[in-house]
Amino acid sequence: MVRPALRLHPRPGSPTPYDSSVGGPLLWPARQPWPYCDKWHKGPVSPLLPVAQLYARDIPLRQSPGKNDLLRVLWCPVEHPPEYKPPTALFWRTAADVTNVLATPPTPSEVEYDGYVPEPCVLAPEQITEYPNFLELPKDLHQHLADWSTWQAVAAAVDDS
Repeated sequence: MVRPALRLHPRPGSPTPYDSSVGGPLLWPARQPWPYCDKWHKGPVSPLLPVAQLYARDIPLRQSPGKNDLLRVLWCPVEHPPEYKPPTALFWRTAADVTNVLATPPTPSEVEYDGYVPEPCVLAPEQITEYPNFLELPKDLHQHLADWSTWQAVAAAVDDS
């Protein structure tokens, strides 16, 4: 029920391709083709937009395939049916294998909402303990917690008087 988690605090900054970031430049090999959205578009096919880049040295990536230590998350900044949300794509890589970084990635030809273009920032990971949601608890604890909350409210009211 209680489990360790990692909170990724966004912080102002100017990330480089060598930083874990949101909306920052990616460590993308210059010789590797840039990914494009293969879904339906009104106009030309759209290049995917960088959303996040996560290095294993900063963030434990439990399910990284093989020796990969870098996860890049990109999406198409246009909503697509049937979910009507930006489709995302994940790209794994071993960072040490990238020797020549793509200097200028293509930019999308269309963006549905400004909020689909993340503001570049660095990340400050923090280890936290995650507790279950009230509804995830066993039913026998629901009434106990409700009673405890009632007593807390009564105690607070007495303290205020």
